[in-house]
Amino acid sequence: MKLHDPSVAITDANEALALLKAGNERFLNNESYRYDYKAMREKTAKAQKPYAIIVTCADSRTCPEIIFDQGIGNIFVCRNAGNVADDDAMGSCEFAHAALGAQLVVVLGHTECGAVYNAFDKTSGLPEKLQNVLNGIAGTVGGSSCKVGATTDNVKEMVRRFKDNPVFEKAMVLGAEYDIASGVVTWH
Repeated sequence: MKLHDPSVAITDANEALALLKAGNERFLNNESYRYDYKAMREKTAKAQKPYAIIVTCADSRTCPEIIFDQGIGNIFVCRNAGNVADDDAMGSCEFAHAALGAQLVVVLGHTECGAVYNAFDKTSGLPEKLQNVLNGIAGTVGGSSCKVGATTDNVKEMVRRFKDNPVFEKAMVLGAEYDIASGVVTWH
């Protein structure tokens, strides 16, 4: 099995996408690679060259390094409740694209997302900062017909935010959803 060397830049977004899809397939088949983390640390100690940016939820069940079977230095990950592309996440992703060269951006939502579901349900009375997060998501899912649709609508809105950002005009930006029960990533 040939894996990506984290010290080598990938500038083709389609190649990056193929690596993520192959990694998810290994994960699904319980054939995840046993990485030589020592070697990966050594190769990336002075510089990083991630080939993909993953914006995903902070949910403990949605670790993209595991879902896509990736080692140190391969993907640049931004995680927050509801995979929101707010100013802080966007700024981090701009760094990964403009300074580090990652050409693929993936907004990865997931099934059973508490942040999206609570925003859809218009849950209130939560701690201030959490309520602010849910209120922000509520604006993206207000027209959704159900919680599952709200997850998709939220991903689509975050993808739109990246596509509207001129920094990412030459990047490939995709939405995807991870099924926490099956492990399958469905691409939009």
